[in-house]
Amino acid sequence: MTYEQTTYRYDSQEYRLAKFKKEFPERFNMHYSTMYYVFTFFALMVDQRAKNMFLTRWKDEDGKYRWYPYFYDNDTIFGINNVGALVFDYFHEDTDQINSSDVYNGQNSVLWYNFRMCFASEIKNLYASLRSDKLLDYDKLINQYVTEGSDKWSANIYNADAEYK
Repeated sequence: MTYEQTTYRYDSQEYRLAKFKKEFPERFNMHYSTMYYVFTFFALMVDQRAKNMFLTRWKDEDGKYRWYPYFYDNDTIFGINNVGALVFDYFHEDTDQINSSDVYNGQNSVLWYNFRMCFASEIKNLYASLRSDKLLDYDKLINQYVTEGSDKWSANIYNADAEYK
C-alpha cells in the first residue's frame, strides 16, 4: 500500500498509522473528533475517551454518514474521579500516570492513541486557535458548567446522588 508517497510492503506500526491517518476522515467527522479531543483534554474529562463516550453516526454535509464521539455521563470532569472526589490537578496531560495508573481512562485505546499520533498538529492548532480567540477558557467553562448548570439544580439532585453512591 502507498500512503503519502511512502510504500509499505509489510504490516508495521508505521503502516497502520498511515492507514489510520488516511482512512479516519473518511469514517469520522474530523473537525468534531478534534474538537472532542481538545475539549476532553481541556476539561480533564478522564472517562470521556472510554466508558463515557458513545460513538454515533450522523450524515455530514456531503451526504456521507460518519462517526462522531458523543458525550455521555459527565461525572468525571475537572479532576473529579468516579466516586466524586477531586483528585486530579488541572495540569495533567492525557498521557500522564499517577501511581502507575493512567489519568485518562482509554488513553491507550487504539482509537485515541492513533488519533493523538496522526493528528498532533491538528490538535495543537485547534487548541491554540480556541485559546487565542478566547473561545475556550477556564472562566467560560466554569460559567457554563457551574453558574449556568449545576448552581441551578435542585438540592434534591445532589441528595439523591449522594444516597445512591
